[in-house]
Amino acid sequence: MLKYQSLMRSLMMLLLLVSIADITFGRLFTQSFAQGDDDVISSAPTIKQYTIGVYLINVGKIDMQIGSYDLDFYYWLASDDKEVDFVQNPPKVDFMNALNARIEPSRIEPNYYEARVKGTFLKNMDFRNYPFDKQEVTVEIEGFETIENLTFVPDTAASGFDSLVNVPGWTLGTSRSEVIIHDYPDGSYARYIFTFTIERAPLSSFLKTIFPIISTWQ
Repeated sequence: MLKYQSLMRSLMMLLLLVSIADITFGRLFTQSFAQGDDDVISSAPTIKQYTIGVYLINVGKIDMQIGSYDLDFYYWLASDDKEVDFVQNPPKVDFMNALNARIEPSRIEPNYYEARVKGTFLKNMDFRNYPFDKQEVTVEIEGFETIENLTFVPDTAASGFDSLVNVPGWTLGTSRSEVIIHDYPDGSYARYIFTFTIERAPLSSFLKTIFPIISTWQ
């Protein structure tokens, strides 16, 4: 009887030790797994999001034959990310349709960057309705990082053109801003496109095309 009771106490003690070990191991495993999740989350890359816009202040020479036009405008980038510091790390972007461009920063703050851009830009022109054609002129800006790291949000409220902009021989129409995704072999990149329309002035078109024809009939 005594041996039986001793054996039972030994078994109870063994079961108790196993239970304690199981609980302890479970807690350690849970903490380790949770810590692993934190490491994965903290190591995930943060996607930078820049608000971007363009404000046109002057249109110079337009060469319809080669599809080039001289522009003078401001562009800006803004971010709410506290880790972004444009003062220490100026933004890197590329003006995709610029033949040449001179960029002069005019205002730089930790979360705001503004520059004035003067240059010659290119765009394929559509002459199907010539001489009463309407052309879409663009400024196209692309980041150096893929969309996994950088995206753009168009500042549609502030973008546009100055009321004093004058394009000789043309009537300035509307403008719009949009962001598209452009694919390359090495990845996809966000591209901001500012577009404004110009339409040939009716009187100018008449004098250059229809009037010379009429005058030959006399």
